[in-house]
Amino acid sequence: MTPLGEPNELTSQASGYSEALIHRAFSVMDAVLSNSDPMSLTEIVSATQLPKSSVYRLLKILTSQKLLRRTGRLYAPGEQGLRFSAGVQRFLPPRLAHTLLPFAVRLHHVTGFVSYLCVPTHHELLVAEVVFDPAQESLAPLRGTRLPAHCTAAGKIFMAYDSAYLERVLDHPLVALTRHSVTDPIVISNQIRQVRRAGLATAAGERLLGVLEQAVPVHGGHRRPVAGLTLAIPGPCAPNPAVTQILRQVAREGSLAARRSIRG
Repeated sequence: MTPLGEPNELTSQASGYSEALIHRAFSVMDAVLSNSDPMSLTEIVSATQLPKSSVYRLLKILTSQKLLRRTGRLYAPGEQGLRFSAGVQRFLPPRLAHTLLPFAVRLHHVTGFVSYLCVPTHHELLVAEVVFDPAQESLAPLRGTRLPAHCTAAGKIFMAYDSAYLERVLDHPLVALTRHSVTDPIVISNQIRQVRRAGLATAAGERLLGVLEQAVPVHGGHRRPVAGLTLAIPGPCAPNPAVTQILRQVAREGSLAARRSIRG
């Protein structure tokens, strides 16, 4: 897990973290996951048009993380790669998923915290993809989980940017996940007004006790976000301005990439 530093150090790290490296890694994964048969190093190089030395290094990393597996000289999807393939692309358009995942990965690596992408359903929140270290599994929501929107920071983001969604959420029973979950419609409406002004939502122990969530919108060219980007921070703590700055910065860059992806 990456330790947190001073605000300027974190900002510099977020800017310097190699987005190109993440995109190359996803290109290699895409090549293998989309092929019906195991692929050789030469075939992956041909499919990705990346240098052979870069592909070789990326394959070592991806196999060590069980995203891919090696059998002799051939590479196929690993255990985690199969979960990835079966997960996020059900919930986000494949092109948009490929665009946004590197930003969730970068956010996790820079801050060291669980990061995840969410999308709204009729009146709930759907967890599209989660990035975390094995030791953080208890803090991370399961991919594909539907959560009460009012108990999550990302849900509050979608409620702030979509009045119809807010109405649907408030029209349904407001269940509590923890003793800190807010279920009073008046209090929730007041919270949403603050989120609308700030462009940032928090949920302190509302989804899970002892976890502070912060979320920001990822826009794709319209007022309503295409996704919500969330950090789950353990411990009873106040929001860290440095972490908030990183979250906003990564979401801004993700929004720009999403717009380019949608425009095609």
